[in-house]
Amino acid sequence: MTMAVGSNLHKKNPNVILIFVDDMGYGDPGCYGGQLVPTPGIDRLASGGMRFTQGYVSAPVCGPSRYGLLSGAYQNRFGVYWNPLALSIAGRKGEYTQVPCELS
Repeated sequence: MTMAVGSNLHKKNPNVILIFVDDMGYGDPGCYGGQLVPTPGIDRLASGGMRFTQGYVSAPVCGPSRYGLLSGAYQNRFGVYWNPLALSIAGRKGEYTQVPCELS
């Protein structure tokens, strides 16, 4: 029994880093082939650790996805289906600057 307890003293817990990013596609970081925006920090982490090639997100937009991640439950249980700000400004033309309008 002493041997089993002693061997557990030298075990290390894994370090887990979760990168939760809005509007980043699978192939955007350099470690997955992306070339448009340099991602040296993510690439360095990926080269020294484990990479996951399949994932799942519980909603198509960031707000509800964050609800799901932080609560551990599907955000639909809380009535969150879309980003709250997006719903509050929907249909109000002229009051808010839209990025595509600024680029044109």
